[in-house]
Amino acid sequence: EVTQAAAEKKEEPGGDDPILPDNNGSVAWQMLEKFGLGWNLGNQMDAFNNGVSGENAWGNPKATQSTFTKAKAAGFTTVRIPVTWMGHIGDAPEYKIEEAWLNRVAELVDYAENAGLNAVINMHHDGGDSKYWLNIKGAANNAEIQAQVLAQIEAMWTQIAEKFKDKGDFLVFE
Repeated sequence: EVTQAAAEKKEEPGGDDPILPDNNGSVAWQMLEKFGLGWNLGNQMDAFNNGVSGENAWGNPKATQSTFTKAKAAGFTTVRIPVTWMGHIGDAPEYKIEEAWLNRVAELVDYAENAGLNAVINMHHDGGDSKYWLNIKGAANNAEIQAQVLAQIEAMWTQIAEKFKDKGDFLVFE
């Protein structure tokens, strides 16, 4: 069982929150109120071994519609679906995402939608440590690497956005 006490709503703009200082109808506040209590579908689509992501790479069973339905029944309103794309990306300049991998991500987004959950998808372990294609450290120090990384990010997010363009505002990209 998961519970969380609701925060008191501020009647007056302003306040002492250094990140979101007021509730003046800003998009940030609207998203915060809409998304509510979140749950992370971790160690699923973000799991990887030897530079290749796989849903069962870290020993978890596949997520099912029941997974999402139970999360909703437990009081969650949003699910974050972290995705590691490495091992499922073609060569430059298209950087085509493997259809089966993208379709599985879409299936999970559908599970969230069917359960009445908001959803967030992202690029997760593709380079935080700069070992893989999303080489943040290299891009910070080398214009050629930066150009390649930016081209790949643009190509991939274009494909992801195209796949989900008709999903509506329950889905956002991190």
